[in-house]
Amino acid sequence: SITRPALSEKFRVQLNVAAFSPETIRTRVDGRKVIVEAKQEDRQQDGDYSIREIRKSYDLPEHADASQMVSYVTPNN
Repeated sequence: SITRPALSEKFRVQLNVAAFSPETIRTRVDGRKVIVEAKQEDRQQDGDYSIREIRKSYDLPEHADASQMVSYVTPNN
């Protein structure tokens, strides 16, 4: 027999993105994976710069409905 999770059960991923501006963070679903990507460039007037980039992927559990996914950044990042 197949056991279905309770309706209140949710799939949640938390990722510390404090080093990135919210507008640089992109979340998407590709097949049965959730992919989070962010890239931040900081350029100085003297030509020096730093680039931070992250890409994380997470497998969706069987019970997760990809069409119901939401993504948001909290004030604490």
